[in-house]
Amino acid sequence: MAREFQRAYCTLLAIAARQSAQSETDVLRAVARRSATINRYDRITGDSIDFIAARLIRKHKQLGAQQLYRVIDGFVHRQDLRPPAAAREPSSRESEPPKIRQTVDGLLAVVGLYREGL
Repeated sequence: MAREFQRAYCTLLAIAARQSAQSETDVLRAVARRSATINRYDRITGDSIDFIAARLIRKHKQLGAQQLYRVIDGFVHRQDLRPPAAAREPSSRESEPPKIRQTVDGLLAVVGLYREGL
């Protein structure tokens, strides 16, 4: 079954290369780049979002509405899986107050812990 899938995938890459007038190697590189972005280590799963929601509920009084919004916004931007937007500029992250950065980093750590989940 795995061999069949591999053959079909290679055939699909060959067709994509012909259709786009590129080499199979170039098409494979593009696919690998996109996959590396989309399948990042800190990509959210259903299990991790449950734990993150619980953590945010516990922290909401410590953060306040504006800070909570900034935490959620920062987290969502890190989950944007479109290749051009996947890597936020470090300067925008560094301008966040330490409490916001630490909270977002903590949420991303939870995602990492549950990355093999559903």
